Amino acid sequence: MSPRRPKKASHLATALIEHSSDAIALVNEVGAVLYANPATAKMVGLPIADIVGANVFRWVHDEDMLSFQTNFNQSLELAGVPVKNHFRLRHSDGTWRDIESVGVNRLSDPAIRGVIINYRNVTESRRAEEALRLGEERFRQLTEQGTDIIYNCDLQGHFTFVNRTAIKLLNYSEQELIGRHFLTLIRPDYRERTGAFYERQRSQHVPSTYFELPVVAKNGTDIWIGQSVQIVESNGRPVSVQAIARDITQRLALEEQLRQAQKMEAIGRLAGGVAHDFNNVLTAILGSADLLSMQLDPKDPRWEEADAIRRAADRGAALTRRLLSFGRPRPATVTVVDLIAAVASIEPMLRRLIVDKMTITVTSPEGSILVRADESQLNQILLNLVINARDAMPDGGTAGIETGVVNLEESRARKLGVVPGPYARLTVRDTGEGIPADVIAHLFEPFFTTKPPEQGTGLGLSIVYSIVTSLGGAIDVQSDVGKGAVFTIFLPLVTSS
Repeated sequence: MSPRRPKKASHLATALIEHSSDAIALVNEVGAVLYANPATAKMVGLPIADIVGANVFRWVHDEDMLSFQTNFNQSLELAGVPVKNHFRLRHSDGTWRDIESVGVNRLSDPAIRGVIINYRNVTESRRAEEALRLGEERFRQLTEQGTDIIYNCDLQGHFTFVNRTAIKLLNYSEQELIGRHFLTLIRPDYRERTGAFYERQRSQHVPSTYFELPVVAKNGTDIWIGQSVQIVESNGRPVSVQAIARDITQRLALEEQLRQAQKMEAIGRLAGGVAHDFNNVLTAILGSADLLSMQLDPKDPRWEEADAIRRAADRGAALTRRLLSFGRPRPATVTVVDLIAAVASIEPMLRRLIVDKMTITVTSPEGSILVRADESQLNQILLNLVINARDAMPDGGTAGIETGVVNLEESRARKLGVVPGPYARLTVRDTGEGIPADVIAHLFEPFFTTKPPEQGTGLGLSIVYSIVTSLGGAIDVQSDVGKGAVFTIFLPLVTSS
């Protein structure tokens, strides 16, 4: 049985048009309105009687008139073909509505003889789209311009998004990173533990984790980052991974400097206390040795034994004085000192310390370089560094002493643990055996030495470190095995006395 149909289909069509939520109008070839449904009246804010006979162009915004006219003309040329249009329409209250329309040319149809236009008010949806666009733009700017690394990965660990900070920090292009597995950027000795850490997060459904790890930039530089990683879920199922990370290399370096300073302070206090007690013992030994020597004839064999005791006690006393100077440094007489003049005054003494096959060169600019320091402490720094250079060149070589001025920018100043600005530079370089990387990390620790017991106590460089830091400066060491070593002292520059 076929479905029942209205006796007159035109009645049904009229009812649909009259009750449609879309505005529907019929216009002639010049845009005059021949028919408008109630939705059109609501859209324009006028009675239907005021709309019929008027021209549709009167409600179009001036800035949209050209495109509206172009599309209307296209409708006239393409009979039966729907032509879309978008424009702003003026309501009777003076406000504007965003309108999307579709016009179909039915001028040749004897029953219609006009252009049918369906209008739809899309103002709210356009506003929502614009708000969404602005929100996405703000989020994009926040993501792209933020100082933190932001990236997304799929569940297999391949990058699907990286922001500019990540690109800049790692020195890779976006094309090189997208699709790459994140583990390939992790330093090799950390890859296994990093992979296991995040696999546990995924398998145990941990929503957020924090982990610190080293990554390797394209130029081979190690960069420590601390990152928070979240599993993104949809309908209760994980779909991707997103992370926010921060370069913590400088923070870790400062923490290490703080630990080193605290360790030096603790050892210094211990060394000072031990040296003080030991000095009391040595005083008694020296006094007894002197009394014994006075009672014996110099030709008596026992006199030489007493003298040996005295000489050994003298060496011990010298060691305790160095311990005391490290552990309980005397107040320095800080004045404005010309670094160039200080180096020149101690140069003759330094030359008396060198061996036959060793030479010393001194390079200084013209004029003066003023620093706030104790000149005797500057002499102690130079003596220790030159002696260190001499011992590193048992077969001879060259020790170069250089002075100059340098401006420490923020990044380098942070690494050295000082404030940025102008500094005096005192450099002592040698052509000796060089220092292994694992030894450089311990150079300034008290009692640490690679020399035989009879050649060093391990206090020289620790005293240098203590003096330099007390003057507000820093010390840097660069060395490769077999290529010598460079010790650079930075002291705050005095621009005027």
